[in-house]
Amino acid sequence: SLFVLYKILLIEIGIELIGIWSIVMAFSAFLRTGDFGFAGSIVKFVSENVTKGKVEKVNDIVKTSITSVSVLLGFLLVIFYLSIPFFLPHFISEKYITQALDLLPYSIISVWFAILSTLTIFVFDGLNRVDIRSSFLLIFNLILVGLSIIFVYKYGFIGLGYAQVLHAFLQLIIAWFLVRKHLKINSILPFTWNYKLFKEMLSYSVNLQMSSLMSIMLEPVSKLLLGYFGTMSSVGYFEMANRLVMQIRNVVINANQAVVPMISKAHTENESLKKTYSITLKILFLVSLCFYSITAILTSFISELWIGHYEKDFVYFTYIILFSLAINTISGAAYFTNMATGDVKYNTISQIIIAVVNVVLGIILGYMYKDYGITLAYGISITIGSLWVIYNFRSRLITKENYVK
Repeated sequence: SLFVLYKILLIEIGIELIGIWSIVMAFSAFLRTGDFGFAGSIVKFVSENVTKGKVEKVNDIVKTSITSVSVLLGFLLVIFYLSIPFFLPHFISEKYITQALDLLPYSIISVWFAILSTLTIFVFDGLNRVDIRSSFLLIFNLILVGLSIIFVYKYGFIGLGYAQVLHAFLQLIIAWFLVRKHLKINSILPFTWNYKLFKEMLSYSVNLQMSSLMSIMLEPVSKLLLGYFGTMSSVGYFEMANRLVMQIRNVVINANQAVVPMISKAHTENESLKKTYSITLKILFLVSLCFYSITAILTSFISELWIGHYEKDFVYFTYIILFSLAINTISGAAYFTNMATGDVKYNTISQIIIAVVNVVLGIILGYMYKDYGITLAYGISITIGSLWVIYNFRSRLITKENYVK
């Protein structure tokens, strides 16, 4: 689906407008701070309360989370819509500004719906039904591709905005329908608010939110730096390379996220986590070695087939991202164990390391080597942060710190 979408976009709108779309979405991505970490914390709180048989509390957790994020995100949406137009000219050439501003409101609204739908569908991770969530996301990814193709053919570049809004809205409606049916929630609308629950979840979400904020300082910032130091074409090829590798990473990571409720349960029942971590690490290493190696071998062929010729920028970007995300995927064993046990501060530190290194190196290498330097900084930052989280986790295991308190 990814291949078909970008192939058609290349033909219909060209690589420069793909770059414009990518930069507008990079600005909109800052809205993701508006979930305040609830998307991650909802998995832990739902899992723990299902284990304890507190079904009514689970329902309140879901509705309180959706209500809180809806309101907070709404305020951010207005602020972003009014402020982003002042920054766009610094990252997009003058001839593309009008098109970028036309796309902006659709991009912001789609991110709002997308965040709420992600929050809702991740309830199934807490219910240990990651199969439902994975199937749901797979189906809606295909729907997004279909809608994008239809609207781009009919309306051109702005059709991407129409497709994103409709897709995200439908995704939210269906996600709530599935959760409501599974949990047997009587209310039609997902709105209620429990201050005690909100406070309890927020205290856990703070670290997750910091981690989310730092992750935004990665890909979106790299795209903005590419827009500033490089060209719209380089942004477009970076977008394609990153999406390609991310698709591979998501297959592995989404499957691995299924261990979060199991680890959380083991933590609740005071069981040892070392064995679970070791097994997860071995699986991630072997799967990553297989998936990423095959993709690296096929990269030149993918460029010929996807873009229509050997594109050195795309190939270079892909190799750098493949190596760094392979390390990052392997670090998922430690990352998700920290998340399940509530030790999210270590994940936050790793994200801070990644963000700081990416911004600093991105500016330095971007000034020196333009788009190649920015992509290299992107890869180096991910690698350093991922290796740190692995080292930190293993150090705490070796020193026999208690992970089951």
